[in-house]
Amino acid sequence: MGINFTPLKKIQAGFCCAMLSMIVAALVQHFIYVKSPCGEFASDCEEPPNLSVWVQTPAYLLIAFSEIFASITGLEYAYTKSPKNMRALVTGVFWFTHAFSSAIAQAFVPLAADPLLVWLYVTIAILTFFGWVAFWWTFRSLDAENDALDKLPEGGYLSNSAALAAKTEDAERA
Repeated sequence: MGINFTPLKKIQAGFCCAMLSMIVAALVQHFIYVKSPCGEFASDCEEPPNLSVWVQTPAYLLIAFSEIFASITGLEYAYTKSPKNMRALVTGVFWFTHAFSSAIAQAFVPLAADPLLVWLYVTIAILTFFGWVAFWWTFRSLDAENDALDKLPEGGYLSNSAALAAKTEDAERA
């Protein structure tokens, strides 16, 4: 079809899928509250709402695609686009950003209860939208450099032991 689905576009698709997943989750939770005999306190109710468990399927599928597009592609991008001698560091920074986002997610744990669940999902969808826009804005010009980044040379940094071995080898030749 002629679509160049670059890694950065895949990551953006991941943001989009995550945002849509949270919108679907908010809608499902809203209908749980509407259909529950206990209203917005559905988790305290003895009688479950008249909804199939399968209504959650789109939210789970979208979040799964989000993980595939954003996390897996992000890790691949961090590894393949960095110079060979910096791959461990760049990959480590990638995982640190994941840890940082998980720590931020902990701030939303108090919202994970009735009747605040709809607001939790809407808030996460809004934050994901702003993250998507910020990601696009930050990396909008990097897509054009995709092929050039694949050809980055090996860096010239030598550790102390490698530098000492090189000096010793040069001295032996002299």
